[in-house]
Amino acid sequence: MKYFLICAALFYCTALNISAQNTTVSGKVTAAGGGMIKIAHVHAMSNNSYKPIPETFTVNENGTFSFSLRNGWYRLQFSGVDYTSAPERPVEVYCSGQPIEITAELEANAAPSAIDSVLIITDLTKYDFSKAINMTKQPNGTFTAEFTTSKPTISYQVLVFGGDSKGEHSINGTMSDSYEYDGGGDYRSILNVKNGSAKIVFDPKKLPTSSGKSKVEFKDAFSLAVKAILLQKDADRQEFFAAYGKRKTGKPENYDPKTVRARVRKDIAAEENPILREIQMIRYLAVPYFSDDTTGADPVFAKEILTSIPAFSSVWGQDPRLIGQAIFLMKDKSGYLEQALKENSSVYVKSEVLSSLLEKATKDKDDKKLRAYYDQLMKEFPDTYAARYAAKQYNPDRKVKEGNIIPNFSFDGVDEETGKKITPASLKGKWVLIDNWATWCGPCVAEMPALHKVYEKFKDKNFVVLSVSFDRQAADVTKFRGGKFKMPWMHSFSEGVWESEAAKVFEVSGIPKPILIDPTGKIVALEEALRSDNLEKTLTKYVK
Repeated sequence: MKYFLICAALFYCTALNISAQNTTVSGKVTAAGGGMIKIAHVHAMSNNSYKPIPETFTVNENGTFSFSLRNGWYRLQFSGVDYTSAPERPVEVYCSGQPIEITAELEANAAPSAIDSVLIITDLTKYDFSKAINMTKQPNGTFTAEFTTSKPTISYQVLVFGGDSKGEHSINGTMSDSYEYDGGGDYRSILNVKNGSAKIVFDPKKLPTSSGKSKVEFKDAFSLAVKAILLQKDADRQEFFAAYGKRKTGKPENYDPKTVRARVRKDIAAEENPILREIQMIRYLAVPYFSDDTTGADPVFAKEILTSIPAFSSVWGQDPRLIGQAIFLMKDKSGYLEQALKENSSVYVKSEVLSSLLEKATKDKDDKKLRAYYDQLMKEFPDTYAARYAAKQYNPDRKVKEGNIIPNFSFDGVDEETGKKITPASLKGKWVLIDNWATWCGPCVAEMPALHKVYEKFKDKNFVVLSVSFDRQAADVTKFRGGKFKMPWMHSFSEGVWESEAAKVFEVSGIPKPILIDPTGKIVALEEALRSDNLEKTLTKYVK
């Protein structure tokens, strides 16, 4: 089974044209290089849940399809019996009620020239890979397996091994009375059971072949224009990370967010289509908000963006967090977020807006609003990404917040003696800055100069630093410390990244997440109060 969330195409339809509440999506699905697929589907998912249930549309026998989606963001996947799903990478499209035309060509499921073995999984064991059964290879090159069951049908998939094929995912078999989609890009074969038994034959010779690779192409001019803008948006992002990579290894780089923003402003000014201009505006807000670098950002223009794009517009569905970024850039306390929460019809937008409002209430230390927004998010949008994030980050009843004693923990120290544990008890009597970080985290690495500066300034004042790594292996930290930033303080590694013990103890949903505890173990500051220039100011306030 393939991971459905990755292989997808994104569609967005604007609420600006309120007369067109739906968008027609049509096109054709064929085998790569031509040829019909006996059963094919188009699957559409929205961003409204982290466990989305797709809408599935059947492709006609001649490969054509046409269906209507209510305006908004969707992820589309194309699949076919005996064929791989497509596309492999997301393709974003912004719809405004005008028709979208798209074609997909699917590559046949790979079959090695020499098959070593075939495993089979069935509904009898709930498709459990650990209970897969080896099919018996026959002299004629087929593989067989027999099952006894009182059920009228048996549903199964196979995993093929041989050559370069390592059974990466399960696919439908070559013997079927019908098929069902597995929800992950492939199909299950369904076979009728006769007299309580079923003999399943997998015949590699019956597998189709295709003369090309899977691909998805948009045929309407507007969608192609949108795609070009979004590709440039991705290029903007990659430009930042390329520079970050050089900075991390100590190589010279000349990334300037002011130059990037000026380039986007130029593209916005040249755009005559009002819808495409809004997409360019979204691109402006995304450069590079994940780095907290506002160099070259124009507060007046940020306000113009919020004036140009109505709070109810589903254009924000591309990334609702950018509403908060616009407000941050313009340094304004307007009610745009509250307006979007009230007027926008997208669950995704509403949930992310509530997350932004929770962040704002936390910074303002407004416990009343914090509780109200949190309860609303959990009650109305419990299955969203924002709710999962808020459960750790903004829960009013969370343990990691100012005034609480740090939860108990016990970690191995990377540089400590074997068997020696780092615990709250071992740190008692000291001011401790707990630095939740990772070498792959750009904002974390950006904090290194400030961390080294305060460490040198306060290390003789009963102050220590404990960096807790969220890397995939401890060796990543060792390698990093051999470079520009030595980090000459305590280190710990908690295996499992977001599922690690450290993530649970410190309620980490994103990094960096710095926490300052006093000599008694009480949390006195965290998050923004301990970032960049604020770090030294906060430590100066507490560590004497």
